[in-house]
Amino acid sequence: MTTILLIEDHAPLRENLREMLSLAGYHVHAADNGREGLRMAAQQLPALILCDIMMPGMDGHEVLARLRADAALKAVPFIFLTA
Repeated sequence: MTTILLIEDHAPLRENLREMLSLAGYHVHAADNGREGLRMAAQQLPALILCDIMMPGMDGHEVLARLRADAALKAVPFIFLTA
């Protein structure tokens, strides 16, 4: 089963997206902030990362920069989410 990491700080949207992706047959890990998302990405090595841009603490741009600086994660496809 393909694993997707979803990084989204808005709980209702995060849960809605998690449910839709799960119903579509994906295994979804969800993080509510950038730091947690980076930790989960390193542990799970997802096939795809969906990430909100505007988040408190660490925004999506910083998450992407840190992922691209990590040899194990730099090739993981990444899609920004925004309202």
